Amino acid sequence: MRIREILQDNLTYIVVAISAVVFLALLQDVRSDDILRLDATAYSFLVLKLRRPWLTTIMEGFSNLSSPIVMGGMFLMVVAFAPGRRPGMCAAINLVCVVGINQVLKYIVHRPRPDGFRLISEVGYSFPSGHSMVSMAFYGLCAWMVWTYERDRVVRWLCCLAFGLIIIFVGISRIYLGVHYASDV
Repeated sequence: MRIREILQDNLTYIVVAISAVVFLALLQDVRSDDILRLDATAYSFLVLKLRRPWLTTIMEGFSNLSSPIVMGGMFLMVVAFAPGRRPGMCAAINLVCVVGINQVLKYIVHRPRPDGFRLISEVGYSFPSGHSMVSMAFYGLCAWMVWTYERDRVVRWLCCLAFGLIIIFVGISRIYLGVHYASDV
């Protein structure tokens, strides 16, 4: 019983530690080009086989959910409507930290963007995907806020599912649009 209590009391630290190990393993793979097979498979499927004009519009929409303008609007909605202690401050720290970490990692890794079939114009390095990272951090925070403060179970589950799908489809959209490798997202 004591081990269970220790695990429950330290769950956040355990999840952060496991996430850090997984991220460092992925970073090592990216730096050593061991992950090229995954990248080539995802790129081939999403870019070469799946692209359709109607789907491109949808993917651009998902990608735009992590644009600075949309993130600014979502941030203002959190400030205005989210319950809890200082949700605006929490969201601001979240966004500032994720953007800072993203820029440091891009500087360290220096991974060029995919060549070839880009549907949109992007500059800078490829790893990690800023759109994916920002959407994971911000929409993940929104999911946590909803899960923590929403009393209606159905609303809580639907909102968290919606935020989870946004996170997933922002990442997929970046590969589909040809501006990132699968291992970037």
